[in-house]
Amino acid sequence: MTRRSYFDSPQANRWLTILFLTVCVLIYAGHFCIVYKNAVNVPFWDEWGLFGPEALPAGFRFKWVFEQANEHRIVLTKLLCWALFYVSGLDFVLSIAITYAIYGLLLACIVLFARRMAPHLPTWTILAFIPFLLSPANWENHFWGFESAYHFVVMFSLLTAFFLFSTPQSLARLSVGALMAVLATYSFFAGLLAACIVVGLFGAFKIVRARRVGDVDRRREYLQLVAVVAPVSAFVALYFVNYHGSPASPLPALPYTESFWRFFTNIVSWGFGFETNSIVLGSICLLLVLAPIVIEVWKNGWQLPASSWAVIAYSLATLAILAAISYGRGYGGARAKISRYQEFAMMLLPFTVFAWAIVLKERPRVRKYVLISLWIFCCLGYSYKWLWFPVYREQAEVRREGVRCIKNYYEHGGEALCPTIHPFPISSMLDGAKKVNASFYREIQDDSQREAQ
Repeated sequence: MTRRSYFDSPQANRWLTILFLTVCVLIYAGHFCIVYKNAVNVPFWDEWGLFGPEALPAGFRFKWVFEQANEHRIVLTKLLCWALFYVSGLDFVLSIAITYAIYGLLLACIVLFARRMAPHLPTWTILAFIPFLLSPANWENHFWGFESAYHFVVMFSLLTAFFLFSTPQSLARLSVGALMAVLATYSFFAGLLAACIVVGLFGAFKIVRARRVGDVDRRREYLQLVAVVAPVSAFVALYFVNYHGSPASPLPALPYTESFWRFFTNIVSWGFGFETNSIVLGSICLLLVLAPIVIEVWKNGWQLPASSWAVIAYSLATLAILAAISYGRGYGGARAKISRYQEFAMMLLPFTVFAWAIVLKERPRVRKYVLISLWIFCCLGYSYKWLWFPVYREQAEVRREGVRCIKNYYEHGGEALCPTIHPFPISSMLDGAKKVNASFYREIQDDSQREAQ
């Protein structure tokens, strides 16, 4: 039996799937253990807002839930924090653990998306790229409970494309897709942008379908389109009620400036694991993302299958998010290679795989070599990211220093300036945490009592 025929056999696919699934589970579990071991029960930066006078100390209020956090409405993250507050007093170690569990669910959704939209792609091929998404390059979003907002955005935007471009186009699936779009919108501002793009392309998809069918089916297509667009549009409009921009926002980097394109190309290459600042390297990565989309549209025009629409919609939504970050953060010499941005950028990786798999569906031999080359390319990008795990230990010490500062405030008073966990004095928030008997406050009090004994 030849090598090619063996690796194409069901038995080989089964064993390779088991192998790569085992690798993914082991990396995920090991990464989780490192995160959990180093987690410290203390709020960090934006999380201190949870103990402001208008937040948890004031009781559960819908006004607070929908209130902006900078330029974002993080409704789902606030609801998660509220639930954790009543379950555990808002234990931030538990918050970090749940946030990482949500990330695991996101990875499962990526595999599910691939099985639906690119069924000809072996499952083990998909799983072979998942370890890159499990590297500690994304450490900031794994070690900060508030960053569940990032996971929610990526996951619900993905599920929006999954359900809206499902086959068959049933009202039940489209209703779920519309709900996912609303959840993405109220996860983070990036979710609003992604939802608008995916739903907008869904509108184009339905119009193209309507023009190919008879009157009865055409009516159904348009009714389904309205059934999705109307509620999503209403919630998008609601998003901007009493909306205001962040006063701390710097001057934006406009799309025709060099600073915008320098930032944008570098954040694209960051998704493939490359920390090197290079417009050339970033342009190559951008070409890898866009080339299969352009080829697929050039080959089929607008008569694309639903799976192609789904992959293209999510890929363009991700690029739009990165462009928005570049617009808002690409001023001067700002850094694109920031850990928390990597979660958006790294989504380009699996969707580039899906796009090439779809466009080369009829050419399996070429597809094999393209995907092998892409995997090796990502290995180069992510190679030394596996050495970043000590960052969790370093961050744990940073937060323990914050705990010592908090303890000093509760014992001696003062303005509570604890720069390792918040850039400004937090005395009012510490008083709010004491008022609601927060989990970290109880732990500090217990430690003080043990030391006194």
